[in-house]
Amino acid sequence: MPNKLMLVFFGTDFLFACCGGLLIGFSLMAESAMHASPTIANVAQQLLLKQCPLTGGLVNAIFVFITFLLSLPALFLPQNRGWLRAQGWLVVFCATFTLVLGVAIWFTTLQTRAHLGALWATESPLTQSLLQQKV
Repeated sequence: MPNKLMLVFFGTDFLFACCGGLLIGFSLMAESAMHASPTIANVAQQLLLKQCPLTGGLVNAIFVFITFLLSLPALFLPQNRGWLRAQGWLVVFCATFTLVLGVAIWFTTLQTRAHLGALWATESPLTQSLLQQKV
């Protein structure tokens, strides 16, 4: 029975690390897409990505990877529960950090319409023209 529990622990730990990979992958791809030259196809996406906390996503991914690395001693030293406790607290921290980022993005999207005039005024004439052509 303990072998099955260890496999479940390893599987969920691996999925947790994969989620950290998704976080860092999205943040880096969005950052590169945001700095690309604007076209009709990506001008609205760039405008919305400028409002997202991409640095927070990178920091969250780093915390997830640190948590994953800290869980490896717990895998090899199953009698030492200190590593499991530390990993449990770090998982709670990562979940809370992810929740805070999600709520921040949600509130930002709720306020996008109210701040659209200010966003429009700060954009370059090329971006304004591309947005007019897209809409």
